[in-house]
Amino acid sequence: MKFVFSQKTGLNEYVIKGKKTAHVLKNATYSVTPKTTTFWKINVKAKDGKKSTFYMRFTAKNKFVLVNSKNQKIKTSVGKAPAAYYTFKLA
Repeated sequence: MKFVFSQKTGLNEYVIKGKKTAHVLKNATYSVTPKTTTFWKINVKAKDGKKSTFYMRFTAKNKFVLVNSKNQKIKTSVGKAPAAYYTFKLA
């Protein structure tokens, strides 16, 4: 799974399996509300108008995990990816 945050193009989410890539969220608008320096709330509005919220906790300056509103690590699935605990890297 890959998340791309851009002020120019918005939030894009991808699921990559082997050489295949599925673009599951395209150019959604988002806003960030830092709860602490390492715990952030992300509000997302997709182009079709659907709204969602997710939370991320930074575990290092270039790594984060997805958590719930109580800052507890959660299993995550985007598109057809299996639900599991993932650690993401910032590029």
